[in-house]
Formats: sequence, C-alpha cells, structure tokens
Amino acid sequence: MDQTAGFLIPLAAIVILLWLLWSDSIRQRAMPRVWFFFRATLYLAVGAVMAWNGWRYGATFTTMNWVLIGVAIAVAIVGAAYFVRRGRRQRSRD
Repeated sequence: MDQTAGFLIPLAAIVILLWLLWSDSIRQRAMPRVWFFFRATLYLAVGAVMAWNGWRYGATFTTMNWVLIGVAIAVAIVGAAYFVRRGRRQRSRD
C-alpha cells in the first residue's frame, strides 16, 4: 500500500465524519428518526472499515497512520453514539 494512501484515507474519513456531525448540529429542521439511526450505522461501518484496514495492512502503516486510524475510529464511535442519542431524543418528541 502506498504511504500516501495510508495517510489520506483515515484523514479523509475524519474530515467527512466531522463535517456530517457539524452539519447535523447546525440543522434547524427536524429529521425523521430513522435518518439518525442510518447515520449511526454509517459511522459504525466507517469505523469497522478503518479497523479492518489497520488489521489487514498493519505492517505497511507508519506511526502517524496508526494515530489517524485510531482517531478515525474514535470519531466514528462518538459520532454513532451522538446520532443514536439524537434519534432517541427525536422519538421522545414525536
């Protein structure tokens, strides 16, 4: 695996996951609660892919790549918890 790809893939995942969290946090209109659970599933899938890539291609990663993979997995788990919480709160308002 190219070292650049090993660096850019988790970095791109972090940027996109954080952008989705930010865009949801400033959204004013209510979304259907199934949308929050879909996003939580998406976040967990991204975290699983990052973990799989780390496990599968671990020998080719540098320390910085491992740090970015860890941060991407942490953002995915925190983001999934955020969306599940928002979905449950949305359900209580319905």
